[in-house]
Amino acid sequence: MSLYWPACPTQAEIFHLSASTSVLTDDLVQEAEKGRQPYLRANACYLEVLPPTIGRLHHLQYLDLDNNCLTSLPDEIGTLANLLTLSVRDNYLATLPETIGNLVNLQFFDLGRNELTHLPTTFGNLVQVRWLHLGENRLTDIPDFSRLTELQTLFLFDNALRQIEPSICRLPQLQHLDVSWNCLQTVPEEAYRLKNLILTGNMELSDSEHEEY
Repeated sequence: MSLYWPACPTQAEIFHLSASTSVLTDDLVQEAEKGRQPYLRANACYLEVLPPTIGRLHHLQYLDLDNNCLTSLPDEIGTLANLLTLSVRDNYLATLPETIGNLVNLQFFDLGRNELTHLPTTFGNLVQVRWLHLGENRLTDIPDFSRLTELQTLFLFDNALRQIEPSICRLPQLQHLDVSWNCLQTVPEEAYRLKNLILTGNMELSDSEHEEY
């Protein structure tokens, strides 16, 4: 069981799209709405579009959209206020809607291996997020994360970041920060208090700063 699915769901709790389903039709959304399963798995389905009707699935707590062909998420994703886990890893997302900040109960958020160049300012509203994966994107900066006081693990590796905001390193629960393979020129002193700090591959740092802490 992966970190994204903290409990082992029964088959009855999962609405699982088959790999042959390349379109999440309104009929399928309606079927999921009637079933009210808390888990929706639509990974590796070659989905190119997530329909606005996804916003009708207010009961969802876990949504897995990994390994698809999504380039965007609809504004209606922000109506899924009961989501605890959202995984959109291995897609082609270039931007996120401002409404993503409405997912105030989200605890696990995986956006790894997309094409994000920036995050909306509303990202800072995800005050319950504990585990956040933003690695393997194209991010050049990070919005204000100072309200993410529950954040424990943050992956930012393989982006284009030139600095880490000291406010990130001061988050009270943060223990694990991976900023390897970026373009960092300096590292805030606050970062070295973290239980696990990974700086490998930032060629503009001194050799001593490339080590893991």
